[in-house]
Amino acid sequence: MIFGKKRVESSSSIIRAQPEINLSSGKRPIQKFYDIEEGVTRDKFSLAVLIFSILSILAQGVLILISWKKLPPELPLFYSQPWGEKMLARPLFLLILPTTAFIFVVVNYWILLSTGENIFLRRIIISFTFLGSFLCVYSLVKLISLLV
Repeated sequence: MIFGKKRVESSSSIIRAQPEINLSSGKRPIQKFYDIEEGVTRDKFSLAVLIFSILSILAQGVLILISWKKLPPELPLFYSQPWGEKMLARPLFLLILPTTAFIFVVVNYWILLSTGENIFLRRIIISFTFLGSFLCVYSLVKLISLLV
């Protein structure tokens, strides 16, 4: 076997056959939703990012609840809008940040289910999950610290 291809000799020449698929290796891609526990707990980095993401979403919720009474009736949230009235939002819109973080985590870990055993792609997705969770927490902390 050379580079995953099997050599088959005929009477006059050497013919290369199709790549051989080894189904007896015991490794299988994660295909079912209940296999996410096995896939996440096997990789310590993935498990640490998942725990951090869950804790950051909970911390955002707690931070919003603690500072709810101290927040002004309108706060600058939409920084991409022109300066003035369009930039302001009610404090209820602060829930956009933890909701975005939650959706980002769920979608990224759902994508991890379909990546199988591609380690490089898994690490990139997990790194972006960490980055997204961190940026949501950082934005909320900065926004509330400027207002309170």
